[in-house]
Amino acid sequence: MREVATRESWRDLKFSARYLPLTLRKVYTTGEWENIKKGFIPKIMEDKWFIFCELGKLFFIRSWSKNCIYC
Repeated sequence: MREVATRESWRDLKFSARYLPLTLRKVYTTGEWENIKKGFIPKIMEDKWFIFCELGKLFFIRSWSKNCIYC
């Protein structure tokens, strides 16, 4: 069972008004959405994204710069 990503799972996140809104056009099943909203915590250098869900929104953070790119 993988760890659920939260805002606190990654240090020093940077949020600004410059991120791009992310519009998902695909419809996901309840099971798929439950899996997606667990997010993703990078474990190795090649993992480029930290992803977490908060209040029904997905946040995509570049793992190296810690900048929010999509929300």
